[in-house]
Amino acid sequence: MRAGRVELAAFGDYPLVLRETGSGVRQIVERAFARAGVPMRVALEIAGVEGVKEAVRAGMGIGFVSAMSMRHENGALRLFSLSPEPLTRRLSILVPHASAPARVVEQFLALCLAEEA
Repeated sequence: MRAGRVELAAFGDYPLVLRETGSGVRQIVERAFARAGVPMRVALEIAGVEGVKEAVRAGMGIGFVSAMSMRHENGALRLFSLSPEPLTRRLSILVPHASAPARVVEQFLALCLAEEA
């Protein structure tokens, strides 16, 4: 599995294998294509990350999955990053509602806020 960089516009000519409507990765991909003004050619919608990877292995199109889901791949798939702007996901941090948060929670939030600045 070799990593490379590619511009989103390059995917406009290829069939896409995407997760089902409403999935987090699908929403991120749809927003990125819309922002770039690149039309999406959806060839297949499938539930589950493994389904997307199997369809891509079978040559049905190009897919988008999280980097974490590619950790144990054996080289049958090639990994690319998008340029100039990578696909990112915004997450929420949940902490217990308490009058005085635990010290570890305070330290974690301070670390997160420092990274954001």
